[in-house]
Amino acid sequence: MENEPRLDETVERLITSGGTLKKLELFSAERLTLQFVSEAKHLNEIIGLISDKIKSWIKTHNFASETLSRAKVFYHDIEELLGSLWSKSQGLKELINRVDKPLGELKRITERSRLLGLYAGIESARSGDYSGALGTVTSEIKTLSIKSSDFVARIDTIENDMLKDFKVLITSFARAISDLEIGSDALDESLSAVKEGSKVLDDISALAQEMLGSTNEMTNQCGLLGEHHRNFESEYQRISEDFSTYGNTIKAGEALTSDIKAVVRKFEKEISIISAEHKKLTFRATEDPIVLDPAVKTDTTSHQVIEQIFVGLYTFDPMNHLIPGVAQSFSVSSDGRVWDFFLKKGVKFHNGNAVQTKDVLNSLNRVRNGPNANFFEYLSDIIIIDPHHIRFILKFPYVPFLANLACGVGDIVPSDFNQQMPVGCGAYKFISYEKGKEIVLEAYDDFFDGKVPVSQCVIKTVSEDKEAIELFKRGDISVLSLNSVMLKEFSPREIYSGAALSTQYVAINFLKKTPFLDLRVRQAMNYAIDKEYYCRELLNGQAIPAHGVYPPGLPGYNKDLTGYDYNLRKARDLMKEAGFGRGIPDTFVLDIRQGSDTIRRAEFIRDSCAKIGINLEINAMPWDEFLKKTYSGESIMSLRGWVSDNGDPDNFVNTLFHSRSFGASGNTSFYADEELDGMIEAARAEQIARRRIELYQKIERTVVDNALLVFLSHGVDSYAVQENIRGFVVDPFGLVRFRNLYLV
Repeated sequence: MENEPRLDETVERLITSGGTLKKLELFSAERLTLQFVSEAKHLNEIIGLISDKIKSWIKTHNFASETLSRAKVFYHDIEELLGSLWSKSQGLKELINRVDKPLGELKRITERSRLLGLYAGIESARSGDYSGALGTVTSEIKTLSIKSSDFVARIDTIENDMLKDFKVLITSFARAISDLEIGSDALDESLSAVKEGSKVLDDISALAQEMLGSTNEMTNQCGLLGEHHRNFESEYQRISEDFSTYGNTIKAGEALTSDIKAVVRKFEKEISIISAEHKKLTFRATEDPIVLDPAVKTDTTSHQVIEQIFVGLYTFDPMNHLIPGVAQSFSVSSDGRVWDFFLKKGVKFHNGNAVQTKDVLNSLNRVRNGPNANFFEYLSDIIIIDPHHIRFILKFPYVPFLANLACGVGDIVPSDFNQQMPVGCGAYKFISYEKGKEIVLEAYDDFFDGKVPVSQCVIKTVSEDKEAIELFKRGDISVLSLNSVMLKEFSPREIYSGAALSTQYVAINFLKKTPFLDLRVRQAMNYAIDKEYYCRELLNGQAIPAHGVYPPGLPGYNKDLTGYDYNLRKARDLMKEAGFGRGIPDTFVLDIRQGSDTIRRAEFIRDSCAKIGINLEINAMPWDEFLKKTYSGESIMSLRGWVSDNGDPDNFVNTLFHSRSFGASGNTSFYADEELDGMIEAARAEQIARRRIELYQKIERTVVDNALLVFLSHGVDSYAVQENIRGFVVDPFGLVRFRNLYLV
């Protein structure tokens, strides 16, 4: 009788849960429309800026064209002036040349004067009594002859100098005129080019105007689409009300069977004890969980247990789609900064208390004051409107906000939460915990989504793989996570495999003064490890080589990123460049989680590094001690991995590399760089999907170029599952969600 369908609950679920899901789809569609409107407006703004710039270019081109035209006129005037000067110079030259004839005549007269003076002197000597008078005449004639000769010589010199100067001047004029002709031709070409450029710019301007018109039309159409969504929602509300009326009609018919049900309820407990089949599922854990508090959990072992007991405003379905948890519905402002959530009524904690918005506020404030604060550091304020309505104000639009609410850290706990006896509102309630042995959980009868099929789940701690395999073979373990060594012990029909959103790597502590602060040494380590062999042989093909931070399937994954392929020669060359051609004399501790499979992988890394002169000593530790040492910053180097909490690239780079995330928050490399911090913060605030992915890929390239990690692999998770279990799928977040399983 316990599992007998009750009509009133079925109708109620159709009216509430079904309506909620459809309403969520409307909200999502409207939000996508709003985001598309935002992107269209942004595109419109960009095109507007381009159009304005083109107009500025056209104006500049027009000014250049006018300037060149004026220059052309100026060149023409100069050319005419130079031509006139050249003509006048030629005329002057001709005038000077005309001086040659009278000058020649003057030279002959001067020569005759000289000869006349000579003859006069001779005759004076012969004249006797007239010699005195003739001597005077002769002397004057001689003086005149000398002066005439000097005058003629000076005129001749001046003429020659003037002819030379005019020759140079005329040559210069000729060259200037030639240069002007070349300049004029260049101006003609420039004018032609500017006119062609103006024509192209006019065409581009016209195209930009068309694009502006198109984007305006896109925005208008999106607005109409949004209006259609709102009209559709109103129509849907009307249909929902009609359906509610129909449901009430059906409920009214139940009055006919109320007496029978009243009798049945008197004996319901006794009947269920007699008829109910106790269904138990056992899951193997290799270690005890570190904590059972969602606000402070930082490891997957703890998360595996927490996932069963708690739930948040939103959660994930078996295919990892976001679905409502405690929330009935939500709405988002057009700028993406104000989120309103409306809680389902009647949701109870395992202690029977009602879940209200004050519990949501208390739970998230606990997160904001702990190691997982980076999940909600973008929250500006949380406002309680009423017991079932809560509002979040974000500092900036943060795309994966809903996923962060669903990823575990945002799970809701009561105000009197006690980790020793954890109480949530999830599908399973906590019963007992015997450290080193097992945790017992039981299905919660009043779970808001209906009681789950498996009545009891036991998380059994078995440290040795061999023992765990034997227990599975005997049927004492239902679900068993498999490492690469264990895979060989099972048949394919017993194994479920699937890609995980995970990255395995070696973290290097940047706070320690070691040779690993040298980029070349870190790059050498990356080149020295044969990741193909590592994945193929040590992980039995249950992984692929990691070339960067993001695993395949994660938004932002870059298939073209090459990273560091195996190249031992290059690794040795880098060590030589760093001054360690003969190796580093010191030995460094590589901290790892204890386990035979982990030790095998660590030994391969140790041996690979030894080939380039880096000596490592393996230190295998229990899980809690490993986390304590690496979180505190005491570890120099550690072998570790990161599994996505929410399926977003921000969960990798912000967690592993932002300076705010030191220690337990995820940055166990203790790397700090203001520029990288700024890049991460810019990517977090970006709302346009395409630009957001571009920013996160740029961050990844920076991380890879600086070899901030020694990249190893992206994992494939495998499980052995008993044949009587149904509903099992490999979760990319590395979890097994018991509420999705049932036994046959």
